[in-house]
Parts: sequence; C-alpha cells; structure tokens
Amino acid sequence: MRLTRLYINGFGRFHDLRIDGLSPGLTVFLGRNESGKTTLLNFIRTMLFGFPDGRSNENPFPPLVGGRHGGNLTLVTADEETFLLERYPGPRGGRLNVTKTDPSQGGTDRLGHLLGPSNKTLFRNVYAFSLSELQDFDTLDTDAVRETLYSAGAGVNPQ
Repeated sequence: MRLTRLYINGFGRFHDLRIDGLSPGLTVFLGRNESGKTTLLNFIRTMLFGFPDGRSNENPFPPLVGGRHGGNLTLVTADEETFLLERYPGPRGGRLNVTKTDPSQGGTDRLGHLLGPSNKTLFRNVYAFSLSELQDFDTLDTDAVRETLYSAGAGVNPQ
C-alpha cells in the first residue's frame, strides 16, 4: 500500500491543505523549524491509527485556523486498487470511513486489510518517523516491532 494524496480539513496549523502526487518511493518533507513537518507526520499517523483518546498525553492537534478536525488519505494497493480513508474525531479513534473507487464502503476491517501486519508502533518507528524516534533507538527494541519485522520479512501475517 502506498499513500498518493492527502487532504487536511483541519489539523493543527493546517486547514484546507491538499498534497497530491506523492511518489511511490521514499517521500521526505523538508522545511524550516515550526513549518509543520511534525504536524503533517502526526496527521498521517492519526488518519491511519486513530485520534488519541482523552486519557492519552498525545497532542490531538486541534484545528488552529479553522476547518473540521480531520481529513483523508488516498491509498493505492499493490494491485492498483484505490481507496479513500477518511477520519474525524469520535469514539475509539474517531469516525472512520474507507471507500474504494467503486461505491463499496468499509471501516476498521477494510483498513486492517489495507495495513496488513503494520500496527501503530511499527509504523511510527519504521515507516514514518520523526527526529525524536531517530534520537531514541530504544523504540526499535520492542518485542512487538521485532516480531512484526521478522514476520514481514518471512511473508507471514503475525495477527
């Protein structure tokens, strides 16, 4: 699965932001300090794995300049099927809607199928990491990350 487009309705400092044409290879966002790189990374994490609940100490990045809190991602599978993942705040990580280019719809089950063996910890530490994760290599030293990486390399779904 790869991310090809994102739309932020309202998230932190971003409102009505669309980024199209993300390449299938490595994507790097560059910018000055406080330009929104971490906010953008957290938006992608939130869309895939849900909004933090009220007990979490994670920043929910409420919209600061307008818009409805949330947005969507366009995801393309290895067999070129296109899905729109849309999420807005609500119980259990937020209201999720996953829509294929045909009229069928899905939610958590369809997203789980798209993500395969990836989970929030693996995604945060291997696929989409920030400077803080790079500075703390201990985050890669968890049994869950090690097991998932091993299983992915062996072509096995650990779920």
